[in-house]
This record gives sequence, C-alpha cells and structure tokens, in this order.
Amino acid sequence: MRRVFAHLFRKQLIDAINTCRKMGIGVELSLVTEVLLNLSDDDVKNIAENVKGLAGVSVHGPFRDLIIGSIDPDIREIAVDRYIETIMIAKSINAEWVLFHLNYIPITYSSDRLRRIWVRNAISAFSPLLKLDTPIHVENTYERDPIIFKEFLEGLKSNRVFMCLDIGHVNAYSDVPIEEWIVALAPYIREVHLHESQKGKDIHAPLGSGYIDLEKVLVTLENNGVKDFIITLEPSLEESLQSDINWLKEHGWIK
Repeated sequence: MRRVFAHLFRKQLIDAINTCRKMGIGVELSLVTEVLLNLSDDDVKNIAENVKGLAGVSVHGPFRDLIIGSIDPDIREIAVDRYIETIMIAKSINAEWVLFHLNYIPITYSSDRLRRIWVRNAISAFSPLLKLDTPIHVENTYERDPIIFKEFLEGLKSNRVFMCLDIGHVNAYSDVPIEEWIVALAPYIREVHLHESQKGKDIHAPLGSGYIDLEKVLVTLENNGVKDFIITLEPSLEESLQSDINWLKEHGWIK
C-alpha cells in the first residue's frame, strides 16, 4: 500500500501530529527556523512521545535564508549548522528522514561559472551531514529545471540522499514540463509533494483543482520506474486534507 504523509505547515506541531493520527497517515513535521530555534529539550521529548504509533514521521527542515551552495563560507556554515540541528532532533523523535530545500536561486547564480561553483560548494557542505546516518530528501522550489538537482545528486554519490519532487513548485516556477523533471530525476525520487499551483503562484490548492494533470504526473512517475514513492500532501487549509485523501482514493492511488 502506498504511504501517505501530510506536511501541515500552517499548524502547530502537536496539532499536526493529532490531525495526521486521526487521518491514519504519516506526518512531516515543519521545523521552520522560528520553530527550530525555540524548541526546548522538553519540547522534543514531548514530540517524541506524541509521534509514537503514527503511520510515519519525517521532518521538514528550515529553508529561509539557508543557501547551502553560497559563495560565502560563513553562510554555508550557518546552513550546515541548522541542518545538523534538524537532523539531531529528527533522530531524537525517530524520524525516517529529513527534508531540506536545495535553495538554488537561478537569478542570483545565473552564469554557468557561478552555477558550477554553487554545485561544488553544496556537495562539499553536505559531506558532514552524510556522516549522521539519516536519510535526506532534497526539495525543489524556485529552481527552473531539474539539471541542478541531477548535477548535485550525481556529484554527491550518496545512497542516503534522495529527491523530493514538489509537483506544485515545478508548475509554479519552472517552464520545463513536470514530465521532463520526472524523467531526469527518476532514479533519485523517493518522495512527492502533491498539491496544485498556478503559474507563478505557489497557492497549495487542493488536488483536483485543475491547474495540473495529476493523474498524468503520477502515471509518468510509475512509467519511469518510480514505484514506491511516498506521497506527502501539503494543503494550505486543514479542511482540504480530507478532500486530497479522497481524490487519491477515488483515482486508485491509495486504498
């Protein structure tokens, strides 16, 4: 049976856990910077207790301002520190994986030379994370094409770092068709963030809104050998979560 998680990024952590427990699905906990920096040891212990018995738990790490491939070594160091903090919390609550945005901003590193430097820096910065023995998923946001991910993942040569393909982000910010992203990154895809968006607007609309041919996307994943990908739903409103689950059931993607 295909596994389903939800990243309820607008809810408090315990509320997100309770909602996912009620739905019988896994939770992807959102440790954005303002949450991460204010978690106490007691908070982490409380989360660890609350996630017991869930269908699964993963952790979505902070992403704002964290540029892992920056040309500034101090910025890279801060990004790595935040990622390590996230991984240690993930270990404390027995999370299955952590997720980080790659955060490559094309308009800032627009030349081929700067892009090569960025990828080299990102690969080097990830090295200490690999020693922590926790699977990592990297997610797309403003990246315009899948090649930056392919270069990064191929260069990293790690069997613990995978791709989380965010379908809504591709539709919002990339002119490359979603199917081409899938073909390019199929060997690395382990997780799919599933929500709908308009061109240029990351609105996290419910499944079936009509902005994306989701059935075609999911079939393309399977046809390219991505058989056991995890679906993580990202509704902007909690009431959309049930309708998203219903859409998956009605179209035969979950039971």
